[in-house]
Amino acid sequence: DEFSMQEDAVKIMAFDGIINVENISEKDIEQTIFIYYKNYEDSQYRGGITYRVRIEEGLKAGEIRQLKASHFHEGKSRILMVSFGG
Repeated sequence: DEFSMQEDAVKIMAFDGIINVENISEKDIEQTIFIYYKNYEDSQYRGGITYRVRIEEGLKAGEIRQLKASHFHEGKSRILMVSFGG
């Protein structure tokens, strides 16, 4: 199965140590939101670890939430997928 970025519902902006998540849909997202990312360098994913950050209470329509993602490094990490629920 292909990983989903939920692009119709959320916009992800990632920087060193920070991931911003914005609900771009017109509906509240009530489920927990998970963002998965991995180290990526020289056109390859590095190491066996996939990191995950989450928003427990979901996001209201139009809301932006900033998450600490200490292992995310701009240019050396990639967002793999976004999922809702448990």
